[in-house]
Amino acid sequence: MDIGQSILNLSGFRKIELLRQAEAAECGLACVGMVASYFGYQSDISTLRREHPISLKGSSLKDVIDIAAQLGLGSRAVRCELEELKDLRRPAILHWNMDHFVVLKDVQKDKLVLLDPASGQKVVKLVDADESFTGVALELTPTPKFQKAKVKKPVRLSSLVKLDGSTWKALGQGLVLSLIMQVFVLMSPYFMQIVIDEAVLKGDLSLLGAVAAGFALLKVFEVATIILRGLVFQFLSNVVSFDMEASLLHHMMRLPLPYFHRRHVGDIQQRFQSLQPIRDLVVNGAIMVLIDGVLAIFVGAILFLYNMQLAFITIAGILLYVVLRLIFLELSKRLAGDLLVAEAKENTKFLENLRAMQTIKIAGAENNRASLWRNLAANSINATIRVGNVNIGYGAISQAILGLTTILIVYIAAKSVIATQMTVGMITAFIAYKGQLEQRLMALVEQWINFKLLDVHLERVADIALQDREKGIDAPSVERELRGNIQLQGVSFRYAPNEPLILTNVNLDIQAGEFIALTGPSGSGKSTLLRVLMGLYPSTGGQVYFDGLPLSTWGPSSIRAQIGVVMQDDTLLAGSITENIALFDEKTDMERVRWAAQIACIHDDIEQMPMAYRSLVGDMGTTLSGGQQQRIMLARALYRQPRILVMDEGTAHLDEATEKKINENLNQLKMTRIAAAHRKETIGAADRVIGVMNGQAGELRKPPSMTSPPPKEQQIPSAITANPDLQEILFGSNAIPRETEKGE
Repeated sequence: MDIGQSILNLSGFRKIELLRQAEAAECGLACVGMVASYFGYQSDISTLRREHPISLKGSSLKDVIDIAAQLGLGSRAVRCELEELKDLRRPAILHWNMDHFVVLKDVQKDKLVLLDPASGQKVVKLVDADESFTGVALELTPTPKFQKAKVKKPVRLSSLVKLDGSTWKALGQGLVLSLIMQVFVLMSPYFMQIVIDEAVLKGDLSLLGAVAAGFALLKVFEVATIILRGLVFQFLSNVVSFDMEASLLHHMMRLPLPYFHRRHVGDIQQRFQSLQPIRDLVVNGAIMVLIDGVLAIFVGAILFLYNMQLAFITIAGILLYVVLRLIFLELSKRLAGDLLVAEAKENTKFLENLRAMQTIKIAGAENNRASLWRNLAANSINATIRVGNVNIGYGAISQAILGLTTILIVYIAAKSVIATQMTVGMITAFIAYKGQLEQRLMALVEQWINFKLLDVHLERVADIALQDREKGIDAPSVERELRGNIQLQGVSFRYAPNEPLILTNVNLDIQAGEFIALTGPSGSGKSTLLRVLMGLYPSTGGQVYFDGLPLSTWGPSSIRAQIGVVMQDDTLLAGSITENIALFDEKTDMERVRWAAQIACIHDDIEQMPMAYRSLVGDMGTTLSGGQQQRIMLARALYRQPRILVMDEGTAHLDEATEKKINENLNQLKMTRIAAAHRKETIGAADRVIGVMNGQAGELRKPPSMTSPPPKEQQIPSAITANPDLQEILFGSNAIPRETEKGE
């Protein structure tokens, strides 16, 4: 590190901001964002992701350099040893564990201070770093194109909390009841002063009885107020919690599918749970800040009326506490963020183990998987301990400060009593009021700290709340019945701008009522093509048309309401078979449920179950065989009486006879069918076969043994020339490309 940089660091003019990755593959993006923040470009991970999309597969060093260049940062990649890291211009980006990037913040003798976008700030010994550092580092420096800016888009409480008239009324009632309750609290020290000075020291039993009776009556009112306040805040807490969770879930359900493919389930769940501390602060914190602020002023004024010298000592002790708390603030925020990340990883691994239990048992990997979870659980516990240690540390120091001020106050007050400047009752009341002022101001500081720490939770919720919804998902539904014609014109798709195309200039014309089979090698893009067709993935180029209208005109909701789909990774939901077939339709049509089950050849199986259609299945369908699950999913798709049926290996788990029967049943329905398949039975039943390979799609001719005459009413559109290699792979040398048919 050069001298100029050292001076900047010591003077505090530059500060590097920790950015945590929300997606599994965006560590490189987060690292560039952290280094950019050091030079004055402050952003958040959501904004960076939106402006610089990255691959699902992660970022290479070249990708990191490209992102830095887009931000106006010049790069210098170097290969160095651990001992040479101290000579790097910091902050620098290090390649870590062969699959990760971290930011080198500082080098301290035999330790490295790292900012890890996955786990936060950490200190690593050079000896331990030797196993992780790959020897590749990246120095970043501003170029003339670099511009300082603040482009953060924070989520605001107002966007999460919507208070209606009844909620505001309850909030006002809670405030009034809280103020009344505090009045009783303020009167208690004065009661003690009267008892000591006027009753005890003067031996006036009648006054003692009268004062006791009066304060007993006030206590009854105080208890009643506490009960009412508790009921009001219980109502508020439940209403605000429900509204926040319902609003966020409503938004989350409308996010595009790739959002969920890029994140772990446990992490999304943990982010959703960050609403709880936000709710607690909104309901209780806001009111208590107002109450504590007002009462602190009143109690402070009372202390000055009793004794100005003692009041100043009290204020000085509280100010020392505030300074101490502020010193611990940044550390507390960082540790709170580390704890949330550790808990999310533990939760993700736990859910993963539950979902993969069959795989784990078959492989005999119970001990290994349990060990992996224990390691993450230990990390979570250690993070909790670190947070607890900080709380214990500043708690002990603050109590020492406040205790010393109390000792000093008692000493000075006792001298005042001896000098007849104060009474014993006044000392007792003053100390009680001092305790109240400390309690109010400390609570005020804690609430302010909690508001600052709320940034950690708001940042996590922002990953959901600030995501753009799926395009067109909120558009009004098109009141138009789908006939089933589909056209793809020049459709291309890639997951990110820096990735190769998965689909390239795909052109297809599918007539209503046709049965089209998509086939090709695994990983060739068949499932991706189906997702693009349904609008689950937005096409990079080209357009998808339904009945001559662009998909964007229909809107995803209108189209999907008329399409039945069975995908490879579909699941059943916890509930009865009827509920799964009807997909929990509020007005389930049992006649249609049975009809769909009969078409899918699962009706007889269901009737043989003890509870028939009321039989329960788990959230992963564990009580059913693979073939039964697949047929129930097909029945679920048919229940909607779709105009188009899309199946991605939708009959792969069925025997040949059952599959043939299902195909015969489906042939009786007037619908367009598109099936991605490898099995010859499915391909043979299709009217046309579309081959997909190397991102391209073309029509193939089936061998004579597989050819079945198309329906008389249908007009087969002109063929798209297929890749000859694909024709050979799928059907062998006896298959003839369509262009050679013209001579026959």
